[in-house]
Amino acid sequence: MHWLRRIALAALAAGLGLVGIGDVGAQDGGADCPAVFDEAVTAAFDHCFTMENGTVCAASGDVRLTLAGGETLEGAGSSAPFADVTRIEAGDGAAWSIARAYAPDKFNPDTYATLLLLGPATLERDSAGAENAFTLSADPDGLACAELAQPGLLVQSPELSLTQFTINGVGLTINGLVLIHPADDGITVRALTRETIIETGAVVFTGYETTAAGESAPEIVPYDAAAVAHLPVILLPRPVLVGLPGNATVAEQTVLHLRPHSSAYTGQTVRVGGLASVFGQDASGEWLYIRTYDDRMGWVPRAALTVDVPGEIPVIETPPTLPTRPFGPVYAYGRTNSQANNLRNAPSQMGEIVATVPYGTELAIYGRSAADDWLLVELPDGVRAWISNVLVDFQTPIAPGELPLAPEA
Repeated sequence: MHWLRRIALAALAAGLGLVGIGDVGAQDGGADCPAVFDEAVTAAFDHCFTMENGTVCAASGDVRLTLAGGETLEGAGSSAPFADVTRIEAGDGAAWSIARAYAPDKFNPDTYATLLLLGPATLERDSAGAENAFTLSADPDGLACAELAQPGLLVQSPELSLTQFTINGVGLTINGLVLIHPADDGITVRALTRETIIETGAVVFTGYETTAAGESAPEIVPYDAAAVAHLPVILLPRPVLVGLPGNATVAEQTVLHLRPHSSAYTGQTVRVGGLASVFGQDASGEWLYIRTYDDRMGWVPRAALTVDVPGEIPVIETPPTLPTRPFGPVYAYGRTNSQANNLRNAPSQMGEIVATVPYGTELAIYGRSAADDWLLVELPDGVRAWISNVLVDFQTPIAPGELPLAPEA
């Protein structure tokens, strides 16, 4: 199955523009960028995809975790409680090291932000600062391969929740997905979805960046496209596509369309004043493919938007494909939580029972029913059937409502 996973990763990476499809010249003169990306992401899924909330995991490459008592854990697959880790080092650029953490929110202990430390970089807890205060450092020249994400910290807040951190002395309130790089006496913040609020009150919306330090009011500009390239977004609980630099504001009420044609409307309204990420335009230039603030995607007439995207907007013939997990149609993993768990041939109590399994049975999860109350799963012996979602504890960081509708639904 490993070779299948590698093929899926390579196809996914090429489709997302994460890495090139052939050998790419590297800073050390010979690294194969797609292979480096492939190996790192595969290792991250193998070692850390089923990690528990509130933990740090050495996902791939040369990662070292330093604990409060001075103990160190090294090597891919090492893990420790987030609260016990004082220093995370993702070091060896030749292996493109990645550390993954689920950090509890200091206001709501039941929600967790996802952190991906992309090496060569170090995240160190500030023992003298506030809770969730860290110092981030990185070596932008340490990558063995030029076509990898720049060293830094990728943070995704929980669904419908905010996350607060202090990084290099700068307080952040994160809503969505943000990429953080160290800068002189501060940080550079790039909002990839929704917005991030700097403690000075500045708001960095999707598609924009700022460099913040101290209490000075930062300048906010469209982000550098090269700085947000090649990100391993498939490692996030909610994979996303990264839009172009800049943004668009809805100037007049419109609706999303399935195709760049007035007859292909969906009935989903895009209201005046809303923000949108831009991904491309049709050949006529009269339609743009966007993601709205609430993460819906579709075509809208360009005339309905006020566009602030520097440079040319690329022409796309078909909408970009959303990222999918590299292990095929399986979207998540879980275990049964009752003493006797019935699996049925339909998403209903009226469905025929096809198997009854004990507590703790591992399940591969393919999707949900239209009513969100049943899951399409597969048992270790290959039996695929429906099970009530109340009988399943998820082992991967995704909520039932975030699953795709199962094709059988």
